[in-house]
Amino acid sequence: MAANRRVDDVSSPFYLHPSDGPGLVLVSQLLSEDNFASWSRAMQISLTVKNKLGFINGTITEPSRDEAVLHNAWVRNNSIVISWILNAVSKDIQASIMYSDSAHEMWKDLNTRFSQTNGPRIFQLRRELSNLTQDTQSVNVYFTKLKAIWDELSNFRPSCTCGACTCGGVQKLNEHYNLEHVMAFLMGLNESLTSTRGQILLMDPLPPINKVFALVSQEERQRSIHSSHNEVQNSLAFSIRGDQSVQRSVHNQVYTSAPKRKERGFCTHCNIYGHTIDKCYKLHGYPPGYKAKPRYSSLPQSRFSVNQVAAMESPLDYATSGSTSQPPFVSSDPVLANMSAAQCQQLMAYFSNQMAAKKQVSTQQSHGDEAEVAHISCVSGICLAASLHESFQPHYWIIDSGASRHICNDKTLFSSLHKVNFARVILPDCSLVVVEYMGDVCLSDDLILKNVFYVPSFKFNLISVSALLDRLPHTVIFDSTSFLIQDKFLKKIGKGSKIDVSATVWHNRLGHIPQLKLDILSTKFSLAMDKPKNNSCCYICPMAKQKRLKFPISSTVSSHMFDLIHCDIWGPYRVESHNGYKYFVTLVDDYSRFTWVHLLKSKSDVLTAIPAFFHMVKTQFNCNIKMFRSDNAHELQFTQLFSQLGVLHQFSCVYTPQQNAVVERKHQHILNVARSLLFQSHMPITFWNECISTAVFLINRTPAAKLNNLSPFELLYPGKLFDYNSLKVFGCLVFASSLPAQRSKF
Repeated sequence: MAANRRVDDVSSPFYLHPSDGPGLVLVSQLLSEDNFASWSRAMQISLTVKNKLGFINGTITEPSRDEAVLHNAWVRNNSIVISWILNAVSKDIQASIMYSDSAHEMWKDLNTRFSQTNGPRIFQLRRELSNLTQDTQSVNVYFTKLKAIWDELSNFRPSCTCGACTCGGVQKLNEHYNLEHVMAFLMGLNESLTSTRGQILLMDPLPPINKVFALVSQEERQRSIHSSHNEVQNSLAFSIRGDQSVQRSVHNQVYTSAPKRKERGFCTHCNIYGHTIDKCYKLHGYPPGYKAKPRYSSLPQSRFSVNQVAAMESPLDYATSGSTSQPPFVSSDPVLANMSAAQCQQLMAYFSNQMAAKKQVSTQQSHGDEAEVAHISCVSGICLAASLHESFQPHYWIIDSGASRHICNDKTLFSSLHKVNFARVILPDCSLVVVEYMGDVCLSDDLILKNVFYVPSFKFNLISVSALLDRLPHTVIFDSTSFLIQDKFLKKIGKGSKIDVSATVWHNRLGHIPQLKLDILSTKFSLAMDKPKNNSCCYICPMAKQKRLKFPISSTVSSHMFDLIHCDIWGPYRVESHNGYKYFVTLVDDYSRFTWVHLLKSKSDVLTAIPAFFHMVKTQFNCNIKMFRSDNAHELQFTQLFSQLGVLHQFSCVYTPQQNAVVERKHQHILNVARSLLFQSHMPITFWNECISTAVFLINRTPAAKLNNLSPFELLYPGKLFDYNSLKVFGCLVFASSLPAQRSKF
């Protein structure tokens, strides 16, 4: 009964509220590799609220099984806490702690793996603190980041917890820490808050850090309100009624019937009211952080109602010191605002020349029939197809219903040629070409093209349908594949046909597919294309589809045992094994393909593993290793050892694992078998080293086709048979027998 009351007591750590389910998430941030300090703090706070902190710090131990009620309550609470921890870690970490028996063991495991020692973490926090500034952040965000670093640093700082200090040393120490926090906070503020920082530093004594933050934050809010108020004012248009006040200017002073205003200064350099020449920014330079302010016109207002819009005056010096007639240059474009006066003058001169040239052309066009403009439209696609066609010849003519003039690029085709003035051709890309000559081209006895423009820079000869039918009673008939030109008596005087799309165009359209597949598509879907030439070649395909040449397959095999040993190191694996291993080195005999694996806790352990392997071969098999092949790893360069033993060391080229392919493929084989054993046995990932050792043991006793269906074990130990009936399924249940000294009669 007492145990039941203890379990049902709300204040008991064994009490479970109906809301305390296994799916509850206590913290919002999951545990990763670099946030254990903040995550553990949040978890401890949450578990303290749930009254379950003793299950992770070990103060609540497992009750005896004789106390069934308390033991069952402890098991339920322990499982609940384990589920809460699993819900608060990332998926990569869940697999490594899934099989922990108690929450205390799970917490110790996480603390051992992810908690950093004091030195590196303090160094990291100090460096972040020294590099942190406000920059573009708000004061609130900047202070929050500082506060997080200060709080974490305080956990590493020793403090007095006896509460019996009477000398005042603890209070002075806290005041010193507050001074450091205030100085760090003020040093990282932007230069725009210099005045506020100076006022705070003049206070004696300095206020607490929270008070300093409140003062700076209040100043930031006031500035934001002031800037938004100015933006609203600058966006409004205002009007001044002429009948409300009459103004007149005498000796640069303004008199009005309204209440008298304070006299405003006048700058004789920039001719603007509001400042004098000794304070003119344009003459003496702009101060750091200067922002242009809205300024209205300084000229006297007329007596009529005039609507004006406030504009931001550009800091650009728009005129010389003697200029008084031009207003300031105003631009909202940041590119123009950053241009110098010389650049602006060059830009204005360029625009002036362009406008003058357009005006001259329009004047020339107004002279009458002498000015002619030819427009070429709807021809870009035809010209592109023709240029890509392999059978297209330079003397071919293209008929275009959108062009307004005939064009020819070959001077020898003209029967007559004369000079023209003010004739231009506008190409499809909107470029303008000046035409100097025009004449007649005789295509046949019955078809003569009149007024053909000679444009040598144009790549094609063009027949304009509108120009052909304008002065001659001809008829042009189009169908899907050809066209026909007839005179007024319906006599055929010209004809042409559609050029099929070349195989090169289809090759480009379909992403440079092979010619064999292009022929299949052409036959299957009746694509209109001509046959490719035998000597046609696409220069794009070799550049885009080039591949690295294959490495030749090595068929050389050693003739004797231990003539050649292949070696490589695998790792590190992200999860340490249950006994601390993270690497393993693999050694493969080239003749028998027998494999040896040595598990390593660090790469430096290979310095003892390789010499031990050489001694084992010499002792057990009475053989000497002749050659040793590996990559360029620094830890595998046993120069002194190999020189003493007379062993040749062969290195593979850098980033060329194909030259060490025997051991590389052996790694793949080992990992495939090891993963199969792990998935089959459902063992924790920390037992991966046992899977590797078992996999190598089984591979050495598995027949291979390259070994004439013999196993590496049979080649290494000829005449010795292995008892396969002794094998058991990896991960199966095994009962161990107690030692005779520990047995009892019961």
